[in-house]
Amino acid sequence: MITLDFIGINIKKNGKEPLDFCQPLDNEESAELVSKADLLDGVTSVEELLARLPAAFQDPWGEDDDGEEPRDMIGDFDYERDFPKFCRQVEKLQTIDKVLLYSTGNRNDGMRVSFAYYDITGGKFLVGQEFIAVTGNNEWHQEFLSRMEEKNDGEMHVYNVRFDPVKKNRAKKKTHSPLIIEKGVVVGIQESGCPKKIVVPEGVTEIGAFAFAGLNSIEQIELPSSIRIIGESAFSGCENLKEVVMPEGLLEIQFAAFQFTGLTKLSLPDSLTHIADLAFSGCDYITWLRLSRAIKDYRRCSWYLEGDEEEPLTIVLPKGCTCDDFIVDEDEDFWNQDGLIVKVEEG
Repeated sequence: MITLDFIGINIKKNGKEPLDFCQPLDNEESAELVSKADLLDGVTSVEELLARLPAAFQDPWGEDDDGEEPRDMIGDFDYERDFPKFCRQVEKLQTIDKVLLYSTGNRNDGMRVSFAYYDITGGKFLVGQEFIAVTGNNEWHQEFLSRMEEKNDGEMHVYNVRFDPVKKNRAKKKTHSPLIIEKGVVVGIQESGCPKKIVVPEGVTEIGAFAFAGLNSIEQIELPSSIRIIGESAFSGCENLKEVVMPEGLLEIQFAAFQFTGLTKLSLPDSLTHIADLAFSGCDYITWLRLSRAIKDYRRCSWYLEGDEEEPLTIVLPKGCTCDDFIVDEDEDFWNQDGLIVKVEEG
Protein backbone atom coordinates (compact mmCIF):
# COMPACT_ATOMS: atom_id res chain seq x y z
CA MET A 1 0.00 0.00 0.00
CA ILE A 2 1.29 3.48 -0.91
CA THR A 3 1.25 5.82 2.10
CA LEU A 4 2.87 8.97 0.69
CA ASP A 5 1.96 11.50 -1.96
CA PHE A 6 4.42 12.74 -4.58
CA ILE A 7 5.11 15.74 -6.79
CA GLY A 8 7.01 15.43 -10.02
CA ILE A 9 8.48 17.16 -13.07
CA ASN A 10 9.36 15.38 -16.29
CA ILE A 11 11.22 17.24 -19.04
CA LYS A 12 12.03 16.03 -22.52
CA LYS A 13 14.06 17.20 -25.48
CA ASN A 14 13.24 15.27 -28.65
CA GLY A 15 15.87 12.65 -29.36
CA LYS A 16 17.03 12.56 -25.74
CA GLU A 17 16.03 10.45 -22.74
CA PRO A 18 13.56 12.38 -20.56
CA LEU A 19 14.74 13.77 -17.23
CA ASP A 20 12.46 13.13 -14.26
CA PHE A 21 12.28 14.67 -10.78
CA CYS A 22 9.89 12.86 -8.41
CA GLN A 23 9.78 13.89 -4.73
CA PRO A 24 7.80 12.20 -1.90
CA LEU A 25 6.02 14.45 0.58
CA ASP A 26 5.83 13.85 4.31
CA ASN A 27 3.12 11.63 5.76
CA GLU A 28 -0.34 13.26 5.61
CA GLU A 29 1.02 16.08 3.39
CA SER A 30 -0.33 16.75 -0.08
CA ALA A 31 0.24 19.17 -2.95
CA GLU A 32 -2.17 20.73 -5.39
CA LEU A 33 -1.17 21.14 -9.03
CA VAL A 34 -2.02 24.55 -10.49
CA SER A 35 -2.70 23.91 -14.17
CA LYS A 36 -2.29 27.06 -16.27
CA ALA A 37 -1.73 26.99 -20.02
CA ASP A 38 0.31 30.20 -19.90
CA LEU A 39 2.66 29.10 -17.09
CA LEU A 40 5.62 28.95 -19.48
CA ASP A 41 4.72 31.85 -21.77
CA GLY A 42 7.40 34.48 -22.22
CA VAL A 43 10.41 32.44 -21.09
CA THR A 44 13.59 32.97 -23.08
CA SER A 45 15.87 30.34 -21.57
CA VAL A 46 15.85 26.92 -19.95
CA GLU A 47 16.96 28.56 -16.71
CA GLU A 48 13.96 30.89 -16.67
CA LEU A 49 11.59 28.01 -17.43
CA LEU A 50 12.96 25.97 -14.52
CA ALA A 51 12.55 28.92 -12.16
CA ARG A 52 8.81 29.01 -12.88
CA LEU A 53 8.04 25.34 -12.28
CA PRO A 54 7.94 25.31 -8.42
CA ALA A 55 5.06 27.82 -8.52
CA ALA A 56 2.87 25.12 -10.11
CA PHE A 57 2.69 23.18 -6.82
CA GLN A 58 0.69 24.64 -3.93
CA ASP A 59 -0.29 23.59 -0.43
CA PRO A 60 -4.08 22.91 -0.63
CA TRP A 61 -4.41 23.87 3.03
CA GLY A 62 -2.32 27.05 2.78
CA GLU A 63 -3.79 30.38 3.78
CA ASP A 64 -3.48 33.11 1.17
CA ASP A 65 -5.48 35.88 2.83
CA ASP A 66 -3.15 36.71 5.70
CA GLY A 67 -0.19 37.94 3.66
CA GLU A 68 1.94 34.86 4.24
CA GLU A 69 4.46 33.74 1.64
CA PRO A 70 3.15 30.82 -0.48
CA ARG A 71 4.68 27.58 0.67
CA ASP A 72 7.59 26.17 -1.33
CA MET A 73 6.34 22.61 -1.81
CA ILE A 74 9.56 21.51 -3.53
CA GLY A 75 12.00 23.19 -1.15
CA ASP A 76 10.20 21.96 1.98
CA PHE A 77 10.57 18.29 1.09
CA ASP A 78 13.67 18.17 -1.10
CA TYR A 79 15.94 17.13 1.75
CA GLU A 80 18.61 15.68 -0.52
CA ARG A 81 18.57 18.89 -2.63
CA ASP A 82 17.83 16.85 -5.73
CA PHE A 83 15.94 19.69 -7.44
CA PRO A 84 19.03 21.91 -7.95
CA LYS A 85 20.85 18.84 -9.29
CA PHE A 86 17.92 18.13 -11.60
CA CYS A 87 18.01 21.73 -12.83
CA ARG A 88 21.69 21.46 -13.68
CA GLN A 89 20.98 18.35 -15.78
CA VAL A 90 18.12 20.05 -17.62
CA GLU A 91 20.19 23.15 -18.38
CA LYS A 92 22.59 20.99 -20.38
CA LEU A 93 19.75 20.31 -22.86
CA GLN A 94 19.70 24.02 -23.86
CA THR A 95 16.22 23.55 -25.39
CA ILE A 96 13.06 21.78 -24.14
CA ASP A 97 10.22 20.29 -26.19
CA LYS A 98 7.86 18.92 -23.53
CA VAL A 99 7.19 19.54 -19.84
CA LEU A 100 5.06 17.26 -17.67
CA LEU A 101 4.06 18.33 -14.15
CA TYR A 102 2.25 15.91 -11.82
CA SER A 103 1.07 15.41 -8.25
CA THR A 104 -0.53 12.39 -6.61
CA GLY A 105 -3.26 11.52 -4.15
CA ASN A 106 -2.99 7.98 -2.83
CA ARG A 107 -5.97 5.74 -2.21
CA ASN A 108 -6.28 2.28 -0.72
CA ASP A 109 -6.68 0.73 -4.15
CA GLY A 110 -4.04 2.72 -6.02
CA MET A 111 -2.76 6.14 -6.98
CA ARG A 112 -4.61 9.12 -8.50
CA VAL A 113 -2.20 11.30 -10.52
CA SER A 114 -3.13 14.84 -11.61
CA PHE A 115 -1.07 16.21 -14.47
CA ALA A 116 -0.43 19.23 -16.69
CA TYR A 117 1.28 18.44 -19.98
CA TYR A 118 2.98 21.19 -21.99
CA ASP A 119 3.86 20.16 -25.54
CA ILE A 120 5.82 23.27 -26.48
CA THR A 121 6.86 22.26 -29.99
CA GLY A 122 3.52 20.61 -30.77
CA GLY A 123 1.53 23.60 -29.53
CA LYS A 124 -0.75 21.62 -27.22
CA PHE A 125 -1.73 21.86 -23.54
CA LEU A 126 -3.39 18.98 -21.69
CA VAL A 127 -4.62 18.58 -18.11
CA GLY A 128 -6.21 15.52 -16.55
CA GLN A 129 -5.97 12.67 -14.09
CA GLU A 130 -4.86 9.07 -14.31
CA PHE A 131 -5.79 6.34 -11.85
CA ILE A 132 -3.21 3.59 -11.43
CA ALA A 133 -4.25 0.46 -9.54
CA VAL A 134 -0.82 -0.64 -8.34
CA THR A 135 0.71 -0.80 -4.87
CA GLY A 136 4.44 -0.20 -5.29
CA ASN A 137 6.01 3.27 -5.50
CA ASN A 138 8.09 2.43 -8.55
CA GLU A 139 5.20 0.60 -10.21
CA TRP A 140 2.80 3.56 -10.26
CA HIS A 141 5.55 5.94 -11.39
CA GLN A 142 6.67 3.81 -14.32
CA GLU A 143 3.08 3.08 -15.36
CA PHE A 144 2.13 6.77 -15.25
CA LEU A 145 5.09 7.90 -17.38
CA SER A 146 4.38 5.09 -19.84
CA ARG A 147 0.77 6.26 -20.25
CA MET A 148 1.84 9.86 -20.76
CA GLU A 149 4.14 8.80 -23.62
CA GLU A 150 1.00 7.80 -25.51
CA LYS A 151 -0.83 11.11 -25.01
CA ASN A 152 -1.31 13.06 -28.21
CA ASP A 153 -4.37 15.21 -27.52
CA GLY A 154 -5.09 18.45 -25.70
CA GLU A 155 -6.18 22.01 -26.46
CA MET A 156 -4.20 24.07 -28.91
CA HIS A 157 -1.90 26.66 -27.34
CA VAL A 158 0.70 28.80 -29.06
CA TYR A 159 3.57 28.98 -26.58
CA ASN A 160 5.42 32.30 -26.46
CA VAL A 161 8.64 30.49 -25.61
CA ARG A 162 12.08 30.68 -27.12
CA PHE A 163 15.38 29.26 -26.02
CA ASP A 164 18.17 31.62 -26.90
CA PRO A 165 21.27 29.71 -27.96
CA VAL A 166 24.06 29.55 -25.45
CA LYS A 167 26.82 31.82 -26.63
CA LYS A 168 30.12 30.04 -26.88
CA ASN A 169 32.95 32.02 -25.44
CA ARG A 170 35.72 32.76 -27.85
CA ALA A 171 39.07 31.39 -26.87
CA LYS A 172 40.57 33.71 -24.33
CA LYS A 173 43.88 33.86 -22.69
CA LYS A 174 43.53 32.04 -19.40
CA THR A 175 43.85 34.20 -16.34
CA HIS A 176 44.68 33.03 -12.88
CA SER A 177 41.66 32.74 -10.60
CA PRO A 178 42.10 32.85 -6.82
CA LEU A 179 38.99 30.69 -6.36
CA ILE A 180 39.04 27.02 -5.40
CA ILE A 181 36.30 25.29 -7.42
CA GLU A 182 35.30 21.64 -7.07
CA LYS A 183 32.65 20.14 -9.36
CA GLY A 184 30.98 23.48 -10.00
CA VAL A 185 31.04 24.58 -6.35
CA VAL A 186 33.24 27.38 -5.00
CA VAL A 187 34.64 25.99 -1.75
CA GLY A 188 37.21 28.65 -0.88
CA ILE A 189 39.97 30.96 -2.05
CA GLN A 190 43.73 30.61 -2.49
CA GLU A 191 45.91 31.70 0.42
CA SER A 192 48.03 33.81 -1.95
CA GLY A 193 45.67 36.76 -1.63
CA CYS A 194 42.12 37.98 -1.93
CA PRO A 195 41.19 40.83 -4.33
CA LYS A 196 38.61 43.50 -3.59
CA LYS A 197 36.40 42.26 -6.43
CA ILE A 198 35.60 38.58 -6.93
CA VAL A 199 34.25 37.46 -10.33
CA VAL A 200 32.85 33.93 -10.14
CA PRO A 201 33.17 32.27 -13.58
CA GLU A 202 30.34 30.85 -15.66
CA GLY A 203 29.62 27.19 -14.99
CA VAL A 204 29.74 27.56 -11.22
CA THR A 205 26.36 26.55 -9.77
CA GLU A 206 26.92 27.00 -6.04
CA ILE A 207 28.88 29.07 -3.54
CA GLY A 208 29.73 26.54 -0.86
CA ALA A 209 29.24 26.91 2.89
CA PHE A 210 31.71 29.37 4.50
CA ALA A 211 33.52 29.79 1.15
CA PHE A 212 34.34 33.50 1.76
CA ALA A 213 33.41 33.83 5.44
CA GLY A 214 35.35 36.50 7.33
CA LEU A 215 37.29 37.86 4.33
CA ASN A 216 37.19 41.61 5.00
CA SER A 217 39.11 42.59 1.86
CA ILE A 218 36.18 41.67 -0.42
CA GLU A 219 34.08 44.67 -1.50
CA GLN A 220 32.23 43.35 -4.54
CA ILE A 221 31.04 39.93 -5.77
CA GLU A 222 29.86 39.23 -9.32
CA LEU A 223 28.00 35.95 -9.71
CA PRO A 224 27.45 34.13 -13.05
CA SER A 225 24.10 33.32 -14.66
CA SER A 226 24.76 29.64 -13.86
CA ILE A 227 24.63 30.19 -10.08
CA ARG A 228 21.74 28.46 -8.28
CA ILE A 229 22.66 28.29 -4.59
CA ILE A 230 24.48 30.58 -2.13
CA GLY A 231 25.44 28.31 0.74
CA GLU A 232 25.34 28.63 4.51
CA SER A 233 27.45 31.54 5.84
CA ALA A 234 29.09 31.83 2.41
CA PHE A 235 29.87 35.56 2.92
CA SER A 236 29.26 35.83 6.65
CA GLY A 237 31.46 38.43 8.34
CA CYS A 238 32.63 40.11 5.09
CA GLU A 239 32.27 43.53 6.69
CA ASN A 240 33.43 45.50 3.64
CA LEU A 241 31.25 43.67 1.13
CA LYS A 242 29.02 46.42 -0.31
CA GLU A 243 27.67 44.96 -3.54
CA VAL A 244 26.63 41.54 -4.83
CA VAL A 245 25.30 41.07 -8.37
CA MET A 246 22.62 38.37 -8.08
CA PRO A 247 21.56 37.11 -11.53
CA GLU A 248 18.22 35.74 -12.65
CA GLY A 249 18.40 31.97 -12.17
CA LEU A 250 19.48 32.09 -8.51
CA LEU A 251 17.12 29.79 -6.58
CA GLU A 252 18.23 29.67 -2.95
CA ILE A 253 20.10 31.68 -0.29
CA GLN A 254 20.92 29.52 2.72
CA PHE A 255 21.27 30.14 6.45
CA ALA A 256 23.25 33.27 7.46
CA ALA A 257 24.72 33.56 3.95
CA PHE A 258 25.30 37.36 4.21
CA GLN A 259 25.26 37.77 7.98
CA PHE A 260 27.21 40.81 9.24
CA THR A 261 28.18 42.15 5.82
CA GLY A 262 28.29 45.79 4.72
CA LEU A 263 25.73 45.47 1.91
CA THR A 264 24.18 48.78 0.88
CA LYS A 265 22.39 47.80 -2.33
CA LEU A 266 20.62 44.50 -2.87
CA SER A 267 18.59 43.28 -5.86
CA LEU A 268 16.84 39.92 -5.42
CA PRO A 269 15.90 38.22 -8.74
CA ASP A 270 12.42 36.84 -9.37
CA SER A 271 13.88 33.34 -9.76
CA LEU A 272 14.81 33.38 -6.06
CA THR A 273 12.26 31.22 -4.22
CA HIS A 274 13.91 30.50 -0.86
CA ILE A 275 15.79 32.62 1.70
CA ALA A 276 16.76 30.81 4.90
CA ASP A 277 16.75 32.18 8.45
CA LEU A 278 19.22 34.96 9.35
CA ALA A 279 20.38 35.23 5.75
CA PHE A 280 20.90 39.01 6.13
CA SER A 281 21.05 39.42 9.91
CA GLY A 282 23.42 42.18 11.00
CA CYS A 283 23.15 43.92 7.60
CA ASP A 284 22.62 47.42 8.98
CA TYR A 285 23.52 49.54 5.95
CA ILE A 286 21.02 48.57 3.25
CA THR A 287 19.59 51.71 1.63
CA TRP A 288 18.31 50.20 -1.65
CA LEU A 289 16.44 46.89 -1.93
CA ARG A 290 14.67 45.23 -4.84
CA LEU A 291 12.28 42.43 -3.74
CA SER A 292 11.79 39.11 -5.52
CA ARG A 293 8.33 38.52 -6.93
CA ALA A 294 8.49 34.86 -5.83
CA ILE A 295 8.86 35.59 -2.09
CA LYS A 296 6.13 37.37 -0.14
CA ASP A 297 7.35 37.14 3.47
CA TYR A 298 10.90 38.33 4.26
CA ARG A 299 10.81 38.32 8.05
CA ARG A 300 13.23 35.40 8.34
CA CYS A 301 15.91 37.55 6.64
CA SER A 302 16.45 39.43 9.94
CA TRP A 303 17.84 42.48 8.17
CA TYR A 304 17.81 46.06 9.48
CA LEU A 305 15.84 48.32 7.17
CA GLU A 306 15.29 51.89 8.23
CA GLY A 307 15.68 55.25 6.52
CA ASP A 308 15.58 58.91 7.41
CA GLU A 309 15.44 62.23 5.60
CA GLU A 310 19.22 62.42 5.16
CA GLU A 311 19.62 58.82 3.98
CA PRO A 312 16.28 57.40 2.80
CA LEU A 313 15.55 53.71 2.30
CA THR A 314 14.38 52.79 -1.20
CA ILE A 315 12.32 49.65 -1.77
CA VAL A 316 11.72 48.60 -5.39
CA LEU A 317 8.74 46.35 -6.10
CA PRO A 318 8.43 44.10 -9.17
CA LYS A 319 6.15 45.32 -11.94
CA GLY A 320 2.47 44.94 -11.04
CA CYS A 321 3.08 44.43 -7.31
CA THR A 322 2.01 46.60 -4.37
CA CYS A 323 3.18 47.01 -0.79
CA ASP A 324 0.29 44.83 0.37
CA ASP A 325 1.85 41.87 -1.48
CA PHE A 326 4.92 41.76 0.81
CA ILE A 327 5.84 41.47 4.48
CA VAL A 328 9.35 42.89 4.67
CA ASP A 329 9.95 43.37 8.38
CA GLU A 330 8.60 42.41 11.83
CA ASP A 331 7.38 46.00 12.25
CA GLU A 332 3.70 46.12 11.27
CA ASP A 333 4.09 49.82 10.41
CA PHE A 334 7.11 49.25 8.17
CA TRP A 335 5.45 50.67 5.04
CA ASN A 336 4.43 53.84 6.93
CA GLN A 337 7.86 54.80 8.30
CA ASP A 338 9.47 58.15 7.58
CA GLY A 339 12.34 58.13 5.12
CA LEU A 340 10.92 55.27 3.06
CA ILE A 341 10.71 55.57 -0.75
CA VAL A 342 8.71 52.91 -2.59
CA LYS A 343 9.09 52.46 -6.34
CA VAL A 344 7.47 50.02 -8.76
CA GLU A 345 9.39 48.71 -11.77
CA GLU A 346 8.14 49.78 -15.17
CA GLY A 347 8.36 48.16 -18.55
